Amino acid sequence: MTGAPDRGRWRGVTLDERAAFFKGVWFRTKARDRILETVRRRLVYIDIHAKSRGISVLCESGGGKSTLLEHLAKLYPREDQNGRTRAPFVLMKLPKLFSPSQLLTMALDAVGDPDPSEGKLKVRQDRLRDLLRKCDVKILAVDNFHDIPERARSTVRTVGNWFRDLVDDVPLLLLTLGTEDAKSVRVFNTQLRRRQMTEVEMEPFECKTEEGKKEWLKLLEQINDVLPLMEDSTIHLKPIRGQLFIASRGNFDYLIELVTQAFTRVVQDSRERIETRDFYDAFIDTHGTVADGSNPFSEDFKLHLLTGPGEIFEDLALGKSVTVRGGHVSV
Repeated sequence: MTGAPDRGRWRGVTLDERAAFFKGVWFRTKARDRILETVRRRLVYIDIHAKSRGISVLCESGGGKSTLLEHLAKLYPREDQNGRTRAPFVLMKLPKLFSPSQLLTMALDAVGDPDPSEGKLKVRQDRLRDLLRKCDVKILAVDNFHDIPERARSTVRTVGNWFRDLVDDVPLLLLTLGTEDAKSVRVFNTQLRRRQMTEVEMEPFECKTEEGKKEWLKLLEQINDVLPLMEDSTIHLKPIRGQLFIASRGNFDYLIELVTQAFTRVVQDSRERIETRDFYDAFIDTHGTVADGSNPFSEDFKLHLLTGPGEIFEDLALGKSVTVRGGHVSV
């Protein structure tokens, strides 16, 4: 637990203000702590040796990549001082066409170039490298790296070569984020693989092991303590914590969306405590019409994993993440 929360602070606070606060909370987990520590160590190495290094974060959709990127942007904020811009953290979007010219345009735009598509290729290449140095870019983050392997293998090599050449010229941390498919970019490019030394996975939470149960409980305790409500909702206690696990499949974003929908309903009803019925409604708000008996917060819910026909995780295997014993979820 994080200590007794000051619930009185939410007296008279609007829903918009509460939602903005909750959106900005950084929840600590072992995986997140490991990634942040790896980033810090790699930056120290780059400062000392002036050689680029990389981190590949593998995470399923909804696993918390966007939240991680937002947190890194806060840790390494962009600053404008005396006519000079420092941008230690830059998030680059991938183009629709994976050509060197398009990659260059998106990179220039990310750093802040006013005319990212203007000029010949060589001129823009020099401009990008000059901007990266002038803006003191430490981390170049590239989200949805898994989109690249959907293209031809030659395209994968082209992208890999482009990033390889960039990090050879400018010492920085290349941070790529994507699903398991993102591995293909490194597999098809040995030189990039050598520079992308560290692979870190942000896996869904699991409750099969005692360690996994403790990690899930720790997350729910953090959420419960910072909920922008004047009364304790005890979402970390049984049976809610098991119901939340089934409803979210241990996926971070799914969990946060459920909690957000629930406390939104509570505040709109001029209440200050989340009840099971709020999660029942939040589940419907999130997923719309679901198969009969598929709402984990229903009083007549028969314990099962939501992987049956018409259920929200029909195409996903949950067996390895949930242990069912004696009519209750072992969470």
